Amino acid sequence: MATPDHDDQVTTLEQRIVELEEQLGAANERLKQAEVAHQRNYDTLLHGPFVIFRWTATEQPPFPVEYVSPNVVEVLGYEREAFLSGQVAFADLVAPDDLERITQEVTHYSATGIDHFDQEYRIQHKDGTMHWIYDFTAVIRDEQGKIISYYGYVLDINKRKQIEEQQLRLQEEIIAAQDANLQELSTPLLPITENAVVMPLVGSIDTQRAHHVIEGLLAGIEQHQASIAILDITGVHVVDTQVARVLIHAAQAASLLGTQVVITGMRPEVAQTLVQLGVELQGIKTMNSLRSGVSYAVQVALRRAR
Repeated sequence: MATPDHDDQVTTLEQRIVELEEQLGAANERLKQAEVAHQRNYDTLLHGPFVIFRWTATEQPPFPVEYVSPNVVEVLGYEREAFLSGQVAFADLVAPDDLERITQEVTHYSATGIDHFDQEYRIQHKDGTMHWIYDFTAVIRDEQGKIISYYGYVLDINKRKQIEEQQLRLQEEIIAAQDANLQELSTPLLPITENAVVMPLVGSIDTQRAHHVIEGLLAGIEQHQASIAILDITGVHVVDTQVARVLIHAAQAASLLGTQVVITGMRPEVAQTLVQLGVELQGIKTMNSLRSGVSYAVQVALRRAR
């Protein structure tokens, strides 16, 4: 016959069993949820934009592939078996211009003892198109520091690169347009009468600007049918051989169009410099100020109007 103490022990054990079963059930539920979350993360990784590669512990092409995630076909167009069997060598897909660089980088990073590095390079899709990819590589080493393998997380960044290239082209176009505007502003041509134009020159004149000066002057002469073109050098602080050459070439080119060139702003020190340079301005009318040149052009226009 059971004693009260024995009955109490049985009851306590039964309660403990119930508690343990509840704890086990809760643990199983947490494990199930963790497995579901893990599977979800795994599926997301496999079907996401990143392709996982595991390369053998070699720093040189062809970079044999030991493992590649199934979504490689979605990114590069090749089935994973093509890489695993060696039918497709990873290095053969890398753009030749990039292969030498990334090989040197892998060798360098491997020698420094770091555990990860990243690269950007072009790789050929199965359809023949070149795609930019971002490659984050983890270096796996043993306890002695010897490299066991490389894990790469490869992301197609072709769209980003296309946008960057488009932005670069737009920036270059904007810069070119700004340069053109600056050139136009630096060589302005102003009509002062029906048959006369003036081009005030300011600052230094290099080879490129010299070309724009002559080009702009001739275009303005043709546009305004000018018989007189005034080149004002008041704002040109340094008159050297380049400036003298521009003046002579401009006058010669304008004369072929039947236009007389008048140079104004001819200060004494400028005249002395031209003499020292051996520059002869024969056939070119010179005046000391822009006002004098404009007055001359107006007088010529009035005489022709009579």
